Amino acid sequence: MASNDIFKDSLKLAMARAEAGEVEEARRIIKGILESDKDYAIAWGVLARLARNATEKRMYLQEVLRIKPGNEWASTQLVMLAQHKIIINPRSEMELASIRQKSYVGPAIIVFVLYLVGYIPGLVANVLYYNEAKKNEELVGEKLYGSNILRSFLYVFFWIPVPLLLIFGILAIIGLKFFG
Repeated sequence: MASNDIFKDSLKLAMARAEAGEVEEARRIIKGILESDKDYAIAWGVLARLARNATEKRMYLQEVLRIKPGNEWASTQLVMLAQHKIIINPRSEMELASIRQKSYVGPAIIVFVLYLVGYIPGLVANVLYYNEAKKNEELVGEKLYGSNILRSFLYVFFWIPVPLLLIFGILAIIGLKFFG
């Protein structure tokens, strides 16, 4: 019974590592659990969620079914995998869940402060954070909290003022030629 509690604690630690983006560390912890108990179906299931590719996922799901032949989740996952309804991303489900929870409000505050300090540092940080947010949104297929703030900052601090400055600059040059 004590070893079962240790396994549960190790499994919780592995899941926390995976949610924090440390998927390789999570895999290492789970494989350590499985070295001690190859019939721990829950560990095989978590490992299936962290699979790097379809072959790994299939193998781990088959282990779950070897231990628990009637496991509905593993059976469904295998069927979906065979029908190509599961897209194995280079990132695991837990990594994607971690990305979904990411907020860009903090970076937006940093960007705003940098705009107050200097235009160029603010613009550079804005572009970098916004590109990261767009990349992560493409990975998870949904908008991330705070990314719209970064986009708004690009409009307010770049897309609106720069064309206006160009227009006023051109008008000033034209005005100098006619009136100057």
